[in-house]
Amino acid sequence: MSRNHSNSKSQSYEPANVSEVDYEPLASASTEYKRYPVYSRSEWLLETVTSIVSLAILIGIGCIFWFMDNKPLSAWPIPVSIGATISILTTACTAALMYGVSNFIGQIKWLRFKTTPRKLAHLETFDEASRGGIWGCIMLLTTIKWNLATIGAFITILRLTFAPFAQQVVQFEQRDVITADDNVTFGYTHKYFAIETTQNLANSGLKSIPQDPNMQSAVLQGLYGINTPAVFSCPGVCRWTGSYRSLGFKSQCQNVTQETLQSATCRKDSNSVITQCNMTTPNGLAISTQSVDTDSSTNYFMNATSMALVANRTSLLPQNFPEIARFAIYRSTLDYNFHPVEINITQCSLSITAYKYTDAKGNGSEFAFEKIHEVDFGGTNPWERIDTKKQWGTLHTNESKADNIPSFEILYTSLAALGNFLESQTIVSEWVEGNFENKNLGLAAALSGDVDLDARFKQMATSMTDYLRSRQDAESAHGEIIESRPNRKNRHVPLWKSSILAVLACQYQKQHGMINSAVKDIKDFQRSAKNSKKMVVAGMTSRMQRIVDRVVSPETRSGFYENVWAFFQEQPVLATFFLSTLTISLPPLLFFLTFTLSVLAFSLVAAIIFSLFWIGVALLLLVPTLFVTVGLGVIIWVWAVSSWVTARWIYGLLPETKGEAHAQINGRKVFIKKEEADFMPHGGEVRNGF
Repeated sequence: MSRNHSNSKSQSYEPANVSEVDYEPLASASTEYKRYPVYSRSEWLLETVTSIVSLAILIGIGCIFWFMDNKPLSAWPIPVSIGATISILTTACTAALMYGVSNFIGQIKWLRFKTTPRKLAHLETFDEASRGGIWGCIMLLTTIKWNLATIGAFITILRLTFAPFAQQVVQFEQRDVITADDNVTFGYTHKYFAIETTQNLANSGLKSIPQDPNMQSAVLQGLYGINTPAVFSCPGVCRWTGSYRSLGFKSQCQNVTQETLQSATCRKDSNSVITQCNMTTPNGLAISTQSVDTDSSTNYFMNATSMALVANRTSLLPQNFPEIARFAIYRSTLDYNFHPVEINITQCSLSITAYKYTDAKGNGSEFAFEKIHEVDFGGTNPWERIDTKKQWGTLHTNESKADNIPSFEILYTSLAALGNFLESQTIVSEWVEGNFENKNLGLAAALSGDVDLDARFKQMATSMTDYLRSRQDAESAHGEIIESRPNRKNRHVPLWKSSILAVLACQYQKQHGMINSAVKDIKDFQRSAKNSKKMVVAGMTSRMQRIVDRVVSPETRSGFYENVWAFFQEQPVLATFFLSTLTISLPPLLFFLTFTLSVLAFSLVAAIIFSLFWIGVALLLLVPTLFVTVGLGVIIWVWAVSSWVTARWIYGLLPETKGEAHAQINGRKVFIKKEEADFMPHGGEVRNGF
């Protein structure tokens, strides 16, 4: 100690050394620290349990990830969402983990201070780190040499990232869930039996077969270029993975202008007015045109013939079958003299065929096939006509299991009715432009001009095929519905611990620069803490008692109590009445008082807030206004003063004049005399003269 006072100019302050010494009363000098079994709460029981619980929770989270990986969200069995469950489990895991980590850091603190003297500031750093403080852990990592507690500090810091990263492992993505659904259908057919085309009379010929109105509609819609919606059933997004074969039609068109014009022969009528030209297309259809110079000329002509008609019921297949119809279309542009220019002649054919549809897809009102292929029958005509109970028999093909081709069948009268319609004036027609009365309009409006005939006839064949697939006797192809659902996916020593009671039980020895404790049992710490709590409560009670005594002395209170007791003994009835009245009226009075005080407080607060609000609004408007007006006022004053000073300065620079002058004005002589004198305010005099 004398060394510390030897140099008064420079005193050195050394950190207090902390160590545990056996400084105890003599009665307990030989008592060692009392330890308990490991399973005791005073040892490592709770830390072991919480560590095991945190490990179990972590394993449970991993099991949840494994169970729900690549599964739809609907597979989660409990009402709480998987995200909320993971959040709860991660919170519980970190809480259980940090309980043990905090106590481990706290215990390492005492072990570290037991080995060698340390700075007392390090005790505070360890204590902050043991309580889960991030800053305490950072200070432990940066200011204290790394030790076993460093691992706990890293765990404390990194546990903040545990919950966010665990949530990131749970990834929700939309996946298509495919399920079979009987309501997902589209039609395909292997036969065409139009009931409307059956004959009721035995003597009816082919030309008297009733028509199929829906087939007529399909033909006209295709030739007019009208797109009709596909007939299918799909409540959402659907698909059909199989392949389906269905009966249908196909068409082919080609330009035969040069070949047809070479066969043209023209002649005038008997009156030598109308020129008629006849020509034949390569497919054998005749085309006839007429023209009158500077008057009229044919610019559209369409001819058709059915290839499906046979001579009688005993005939075999129609000639050239499966071709069922041929068409020839003449179109031209007329000049000013009604002479045809830019002549175009196209021939088309319509045939029976079958299609293979693969990978159909539907979405709302849209329906399409991924692939459409014409069925290959091997290069030979597979069709044959057989007699049945139905009049005129049927046309059919044999089933080929090797090529997976089903049997197709067509009622002959249905095919003949279609041929009759194609040969009718609805299809076969002529349009003469100019001075001519056209009675058969036909399809001139739809096919004349620069219309793509090949595309129109292909659209006609497609429309007729779609009609066959949409008939009531068609078969249904059942598909699957695709629903987008969210799925979960993985993207993967003396045992004081951190108790503050140990520090409270320590005593600082100034002469040694150390702190020590006389308590050797942690349970003694806990009992002392409970007693301290009672002492704190008792201290607060006595504090309140002293405050009451200052306001009302004990003697005054005692006298009041005695007077009340005497009044109750002397006038029990009246005292009971007063007591009952007070008991009944006190709650309403208290409620009224509370309400009144609340209203006053609310009014005061509202008034203050209202005043502050409008004061703020006023300041927002008044301060800019005052700033502008004061600024303008200052500018005007500065301008006025500067103008006055400038005028005085300029006036002082002007030269002085003395003398007199005279002039004649209106026959009068005017004398002007200027004098400078201190006693004369004006230096000039004006006199009249003659």
